[in-house]
Amino acid sequence: MRETDVVARWGGEEFLIVLYNATIESIKCFSERLHSAISTILLPYDKPIAVSIGGAVLDQNGLAHSDVIASQLLKADEALYSAKENQKGHTRIIDESGEFLVL
Repeated sequence: MRETDVVARWGGEEFLIVLYNATIESIKCFSERLHSAISTILLPYDKPIAVSIGGAVLDQNGLAHSDVIASQLLKADEALYSAKENQKGHTRIIDESGEFLVL
């Protein structure tokens, strides 16, 4: 994590991470590091652990909307549930055009 990033527990087993000034490529690198670090966690009885990550990219045009935070949270949540439904242990991001990217 960088000093400018924010991490918070969002509820239950969900966490919210805000990556400031992040690009798709930097999100990909961050997600890969997070997946790798979590895969090293040892649970009792050697049960595997994985994380599904959903995110949304905010472009400059999106900053003009009054509901920018709520809008981004809804997009990230949609991406998270898409990641959970399709294959656990990977990342899905919604880009500026609304398209899903599987990282």
